[in-house]
Amino acid sequence: MKQKTQQRRSIIRLCSVILFFLLLIPTGAKAEEPQYRLKGFKAFVNLNTNFNVFSKTTEEDTTPPSFPISEPTYNNIGLSATLGYQFNNHVFVGGGMLVEYYIGDEGFSFPLYADCRVNLLDRPTTPYVDVKLGGYFWSCSMAAVSALYNSYEVGMRIGLDKGKALNCALLCTFYPRGDSGSFIGGATDRYLNLGLSVGYEF
Repeated sequence: MKQKTQQRRSIIRLCSVILFFLLLIPTGAKAEEPQYRLKGFKAFVNLNTNFNVFSKTTEEDTTPPSFPISEPTYNNIGLSATLGYQFNNHVFVGGGMLVEYYIGDEGFSFPLYADCRVNLLDRPTTPYVDVKLGGYFWSCSMAAVSALYNSYEVGMRIGLDKGKALNCALLCTFYPRGDSGSFIGGATDRYLNLGLSVGYEF
């Protein structure tokens, strides 16, 4: 009788240990799942500052390019809004519009662009690269006449709750301006701006 009681206790202990490990399996699997998912439609709002650091006029001009440029004509501030789709935690593709104000020229311009952005790490806080390509559909600034818009960012995404984030980046914008409207080998002026971009992602 005493031996049967000990056997029952041993069986109960063994079943308890097995049950304990079975309960740990789903807990461990859940812990390995991603802590966040960015897939879906997203929007970005950014404030940009641009300062002209390089300029080159016509191909016939023998004057060396200025670096940095002393005239503030191409210095500008801008506010952009971008909408698109985040395919996973890394890749975003979309488009948007930027409103630029040229400080020296005292004029506005409105470029439209396509946007591709890549988060380099699978984490809420990650470095990223961003490329915007487009053109000016309207401008009252001589600084943006017939100019192709192309902008490049290298920055840091600081993750917040529910897929939201703050962004801070170094910004590089190139303006191949041509009065003839040709951008392939026909640009009469070339300007390079460097600046900062800060924004909110939601």
